[in-house]
Amino acid sequence: MLESGVTRRSRSPEPALFALATLGSGALALALGQDSNFDQLNAHVYVGWAFLHGRLDADVAPLGMASYFNPLIQAFHYLGLTVLPPRVFGFLLGAVHGLNAWLVYRLARLVLSGVRGEVLLSALAGLVAASGPCAVSLLATTFGDNLLSIPVLGAFLLLARAATEPGADPTRRAALAGLLVGIAAGLKLTLAVYAVGLLAAALAVAFRLRRVRVVLAFAAAGAIGGLAAGGYWGWQMWRRFANPVFPFLNNVFRSPWFAPEGLRDFRWAARDWTGALRVPADTALGFTEGLQEIGFRDVRYLVLLLVAGVALATTLRPRRGRRPLLPAAAVVVVGWLAAYLAWVTVFHYYRYFAAGEFLAPVAILALLRVVGDRRLAVAWLAAAVAIVATSHTGHWGRIRWHDDPLRVEVPLREPAAVMVDATGVSFVAPFFPPGSRFFGTAGAGPALERVIAGELARHPGPFVRLCRYGAPPEPLERFGLVDEGRCETFRSGSRGRLWVCRLARLSR
Repeated sequence: MLESGVTRRSRSPEPALFALATLGSGALALALGQDSNFDQLNAHVYVGWAFLHGRLDADVAPLGMASYFNPLIQAFHYLGLTVLPPRVFGFLLGAVHGLNAWLVYRLARLVLSGVRGEVLLSALAGLVAASGPCAVSLLATTFGDNLLSIPVLGAFLLLARAATEPGADPTRRAALAGLLVGIAAGLKLTLAVYAVGLLAAALAVAFRLRRVRVVLAFAAAGAIGGLAAGGYWGWQMWRRFANPVFPFLNNVFRSPWFAPEGLRDFRWAARDWTGALRVPADTALGFTEGLQEIGFRDVRYLVLLLVAGVALATTLRPRRGRRPLLPAAAVVVVGWLAAYLAWVTVFHYYRYFAAGEFLAPVAILALLRVVGDRRLAVAWLAAAVAIVATSHTGHWGRIRWHDDPLRVEVPLREPAAVMVDATGVSFVAPFFPPGSRFFGTAGAGPALERVIAGELARHPGPFVRLCRYGAPPEPLERFGLVDEGRCETFRSGSRGRLWVCRLARLSR
């Protein structure tokens, strides 16, 4: 008995597939080049550095409203960027991101349980997940969308197991699923769409098992996870701005420090109900200007829509032996659909739906099982080849690997009040003389600009402007400052030249 158990474990494909998903992703990250995305230069480095160095009361809106987003995920990235050698951090971060493909494989195994060749078909689902626009363009970057997708996918896996293995305490699994998605949403509010999707899936599980405590446990644990991940920062925002998610939802909290409106970019919102239907066609054709800044093309959502149509027609056809949606498949399909509708309605910026992209191949497999198992393998192979062969994406900014990519020599020897007068330049803030303070020149709103003016009036000096070389300056008279006409140029690696320009108090 012991020998046969050892033999079965030694023949299991799981360790090899896990290594392929993680180490392969790490190796691909090294091949793609070093992450140097605009958001990293504009916000990620500064936000992580500022949080770790307690600068919430020293600086005032240097990045505009982006200065006050939850910094925990960027503190993690900042530590990785500054403590580890760049290639080591890139490889390790890429390997962690590879867990998305591994979790997709595990979910597909549950959906395909009992199907001949389920291991190979599930491994193919992991490959499809790893080949999408989000998977490739976000690999080993500091955006965090494909990092926080890991607990989201883990939550889907737990709920799917709760649905298929009710004898193993589904309530505890639902609670753990809620905790995971709550943590993800607490760290980055855009992942709240998955809390909506998973809540719908938890309701489906509770209905099937006739156990209302499943959904209650999910909801309660989700709230705990959200508080654990976002509670500290929410308290800091409440103390200072009377809005725990400042600057978001200010139409609800009415903080006097920002306009009474929800912070929302309407470039990335569906104008009407047809927007939900256009996304699959737009992504398949590459018409993605309304989804994000970098172009891409991918047919997985169009394939999913077509398979859903066939599955619906099969379900409605009056015949004996038709197959309902299996429990694990129901979790994936219901959860994905609810999350998709929430995403496309509220803020359909593409990379914010990274976990949805990863889940799409499992949703396709779930719907193919409704059609029937007889030709499932052939249909899935054809769909997977079409998706992988036609998918392509741009990148958010990559450079050749450098040993110290962020370090710059700022031509300033004494601490100063620094007016940040450009986007994509705040990553140099850690290299200013200790004691320097940073203030935004635009995007803070009238109330915070009055705070900036008051802080500058009390500051003994000197005053400088940080901006891009040759860029037209923002007028600073409202802050009581004018340019002296003396600028010093310094380089920021492969990221262009920057200026530090001397400012003087405005004569009265």
